[in-house]
Amino acid sequence: MKSGRKGKSISTADMENMPAKKALRAKPKPAPKLSIDMPCRTKCPKNHYPLSSHRHKLTRPDVCANNTGMERAWKDTEKLTEKAAKKEAEKLRGEINYHNYRYYALDSPVISDSEFDRLMRRLEGLEKKFPSIVTPDSPTKRVGAEPLKEFGTVKHTTPMLSLDNAFSGQEALEFDRRIKRFLKTDEDIEYVTEPKIDGLAVELVYENGVFTSGSTRGDGYTGEDITQNLRTVKSIPLKLSPHAKDKTAIPRKIEVRGEVYLPLEGFRRINKEREKNKEPLFANPRNAAAGSLRQLDPKITASRPLSIFCYGVGAAEGVSFKTHMETLEYLKKLGLRVNPNVSVVRGIEGALEYHKKIEELREKLGYEVDGIVIKVTFRKNSIYVQEARDGRLPSSSPPNRRQR
Repeated sequence: MKSGRKGKSISTADMENMPAKKALRAKPKPAPKLSIDMPCRTKCPKNHYPLSSHRHKLTRPDVCANNTGMERAWKDTEKLTEKAAKKEAEKLRGEINYHNYRYYALDSPVISDSEFDRLMRRLEGLEKKFPSIVTPDSPTKRVGAEPLKEFGTVKHTTPMLSLDNAFSGQEALEFDRRIKRFLKTDEDIEYVTEPKIDGLAVELVYENGVFTSGSTRGDGYTGEDITQNLRTVKSIPLKLSPHAKDKTAIPRKIEVRGEVYLPLEGFRRINKEREKNKEPLFANPRNAAAGSLRQLDPKITASRPLSIFCYGVGAAEGVSFKTHMETLEYLKKLGLRVNPNVSVVRGIEGALEYHKKIEELREKLGYEVDGIVIKVTFRKNSIYVQEARDGRLPSSSPPNRRQR
């Protein structure tokens, strides 16, 4: 071994007889710090935004103790105080909501199912040990309500009116002409286009970010209260959780409109099970979705793999939008699921091209669509048009008459 200053060789015996100060100079270099490349989901050495999904080399894995592949050292619940348990439960709920958002809204999970289950089990354990820390919006409370004897009714603040059908491309051109007359312009209209999901229209009400009630469209003015059943749909967040870096503000109250549907894979699986049990088969995914949401026992609804796409807003307090796309972007920032195939087009010709594109994609979507919807981009003049089920593109009703 070499000494630090003059480079002379020294033996082990010489080292033992060296003064302590010199012996320290001859001490071998420490092993390099452990470096792990994995997604970070907590506050990390690089001071990234908490719960983000970036990747970097971690030189202090103890700082990012929640990362994939690393076991978190949780304290025994028997040794926790109620105050500590409450604080940990709040963090767990935030993390679970984030991963639900990644999985259901973005289709981009950053942890495995087993890791997610571990988070859920820890939260369940804390809430079981300390019942007073349980909150109504906890991810553990999706299922558990007692079966109802009947559904109550809910009056919609803003009517949820149905779409009119039409049956030709020529009618779509006439629709465009009527819109131009209404807006007093000869320029091409900017439209927002999206697939028309073949499911059940619902309204979700959030107050201060917490899901408080949900209902069917019903007759457009009054719907059935299916809150307990909607709570079981995992792609519906029980608490709005903005994950954007701009810290999106939570509205005091917002009524979100969406379409609950049953993916084709889930539909086939359910019918296969019903056939095995010698039960009547569902005719189509829409009937299956509607029947699932109208179960008096929420446990039955929870057993069906329902999902949702949110497409608009009814009443909203503390927030306003200039365009429909602005509305959709805001919903995404809140953690709500919006169809990824939404597109902005210029003129009715662009809408007709979009219709052809959806027809080509229909077999690959993984869910049933019964046409497309066209909306004028300005929200105050939102007008809707739906394609007929046989594939022909229809026109719409007069401006400001139909909302979906």
